[in-house]
Amino acid sequence: MTVILPEQLEELFQTLYHDIPRIYTAFAQWGACMVYIFLLKRKRNPPGLGAAAILFLILQSLLLVCTEHVPTWLWLPVMAAAACSLYGMISVSCRESRTNRIYAASCAFLLSEFAASFEWVIYYHFRYVSGIESPFLEYGLVAGIYGALFAGIWFAERSLLNRGSELYVSKQEMFSAIAIVISIFLFSNLSYVFPNTPFSSQSFYDSFKLRAFINLLGLGLILIFQLNMRERSLLKESYAMNAVLRCQYDRYLNHQESMELVNLKYHDLKHQITALRMETDEKKREQWLDSMEQELDSYKNIVDSGNPVLDVLLESKLMQAKKHHIEITCVADGKLLDFMHVTDICTIFGNALDNAIEAELLEPEENKRMIHVSISSQRQFVFIKVENYISRSVPVSKGLPGTTKADKKNHGYGLKSIRRSAEKYQGNMTVKINANWFVLNVMIPGRE
Repeated sequence: MTVILPEQLEELFQTLYHDIPRIYTAFAQWGACMVYIFLLKRKRNPPGLGAAAILFLILQSLLLVCTEHVPTWLWLPVMAAAACSLYGMISVSCRESRTNRIYAASCAFLLSEFAASFEWVIYYHFRYVSGIESPFLEYGLVAGIYGALFAGIWFAERSLLNRGSELYVSKQEMFSAIAIVISIFLFSNLSYVFPNTPFSSQSFYDSFKLRAFINLLGLGLILIFQLNMRERSLLKESYAMNAVLRCQYDRYLNHQESMELVNLKYHDLKHQITALRMETDEKKREQWLDSMEQELDSYKNIVDSGNPVLDVLLESKLMQAKKHHIEITCVADGKLLDFMHVTDICTIFGNALDNAIEAELLEPEENKRMIHVSISSQRQFVFIKVENYISRSVPVSKGLPGTTKADKKNHGYGLKSIRRSAEKYQGNMTVKINANWFVLNVMIPGRE
């Protein structure tokens, strides 16, 4: 191995120097784009996604290779076009909002810049500093560094998504990410456009390392920004779910008060009936009493599960459903829920029944509006099941049903509250579509 002096090395760089091959940049942009596509909600099946990915790689390579020797003033437009192509690929492949797609494309572009610059620094070090010559060095470094870096970013981003649910990006967050990416890109490439800037260097090798270092800082900055964004989203979601919980609990208290008044009225009128039986006109008396008793039957407790909290909730939902011609059947052993806190019972059943009733209101045929509630015990587990009939298709993603509502960002907090209440007792919640039935299952370990 030949040792090259620094002065000789610089002369060699000036002689042999060339920037990152555009084909490597194209591969970096393609790989970074695929990282974020596999993190987001995809709308294409695997064969369709594979075909789109191959076509994107070909077009991206043609774009960058064919424009390699364009004048300096066209360099920025070409790179802007390359960034836009990342957005186009993500848009074709993913079912996400525009802000989410733009944000992902920005992150992918910055990731590709770091991957390409870092690999090129490593290559030049091994090739010209260490003097290692191998026909497989260049290609091996591209495959190894790109693969390891993209896999690492995917796992890191995946862990953030698992912690913070789905990706929701506001317009402000989107513009902030764009500003970060543009700034980092310009700073890292200033030495190649303008030789006399604070980010320029008289040494080609130093310019290599400086560009990679700035891109690394940018990547770290965008990941920190993203982490803070997810934490804010989690905090907002927690506030929203707590609001749902409080609403359910307040509703329970109101229903409990109403039921107590109804029950009191029921007992009072029972005493009045006893007095009215003293009516002398037997025929009139009997007619009157029969009429009153029929009326009173509608106020009588119609649910007796063994759990007073559950009884109040079910009675209120039954009354609500009856107004809209929704049939609710219930087979429930409420005593199985005695170990649960009142707020958790309200959260699980209040949200589950509200969602079911809301879904049944969309059914055009009233005779098909049906809800079934069951609570049972099997093998030391409490099983809660709420089923409602559906005639339309409802996609399920990441354990939660999709929505047709305009406010997708604030959708699903009720189900997330149910899941959180179940997890409090080391249980879990699942949803599925079984034929024409939407089924919500909650499984919680029982208590002795």
